[in-house]
Amino acid sequence: MEGDDDLVCEKLLRKYELIQKIGHSPWGVVWHATDKQTRVAIALKKLYGAMSEKKRAQMAYREVAILEALQGHDNIVELRTFLYGTSESDLYLVFGLMETDLYSAIRANVLKEKHFSYIMFQVLRALSFVHSKGFVHRDVKPSNVLIDGKCQVKLCDFGHARSLSGLEDSFSHNNKTGSNATDYTGSRWYRAPESVLGSNRISTAVDIWGAGCILGEMVLGAPVFPGNSSTHQLQLIIQLTGHPSKEEITRIPAPCAAEQLDPLFIGNITPKALSKTFENAKAEAIDILRLCLQVSVV
Repeated sequence: MEGDDDLVCEKLLRKYELIQKIGHSPWGVVWHATDKQTRVAIALKKLYGAMSEKKRAQMAYREVAILEALQGHDNIVELRTFLYGTSESDLYLVFGLMETDLYSAIRANVLKEKHFSYIMFQVLRALSFVHSKGFVHRDVKPSNVLIDGKCQVKLCDFGHARSLSGLEDSFSHNNKTGSNATDYTGSRWYRAPESVLGSNRISTAVDIWGAGCILGEMVLGAPVFPGNSSTHQLQLIIQLTGHPSKEEITRIPAPCAAEQLDPLFIGNITPKALSKTFENAKAEAIDILRLCLQVSVV
């Protein structure tokens, strides 16, 4: 039984035929739908109560504005239009439809080694474009990477994205390193260690970490850092990347980094070689993993 928030208003149902629900989050729901007039398949995303309160309105505005600024790139999801619901409280985004996402493809075990490099090329190409436009995605993970039968990739879900240019009030006090952003973002398993530590700065490095997690998950067939808490997450990261030096810790833009990391020195964790963790990965993949999975310091 669908909850009230999942229902699409009558105004939209006159224009689109809903086929099935294909995605769900605390902020919205995504449907596979068909335009009744053109018979073109689309993805219809409903943002719950987008205009009902300031925080949600900011998120909705940010997602639409950033998506519009990024349109035209082969590896960015296509935003076709947006519409208000009957009450103008809910907002609906209309996207081009993709067959599935990378999370589902990994779980279905349909990807081969030959696919990994092509997928990673497209993910990094998308991020290069996003960063060149002055944005950071902040939620790079397999479920936000759409993919079709030809292995074409499109990065989606820019609800947590931020501008690095300081053009909006919420993005003020920026510099070349990053911008202020203290709210919890993304799934823990794909969050960069500086984000887990509560860094009060963001930079493009958090997206590169997420890309490394994606490559590692394709190789392993399972998440690289499936932490069940922030502390456990940091332990798993240190086991693979090694403990940052005292000097590096002082340069992490997180007020409590030392307090959280110092206890993890206990036990003298020896990092496991990437080649041992990712035994089936080629040398080129190991090099990319090593470059992506690094703690960002200022």
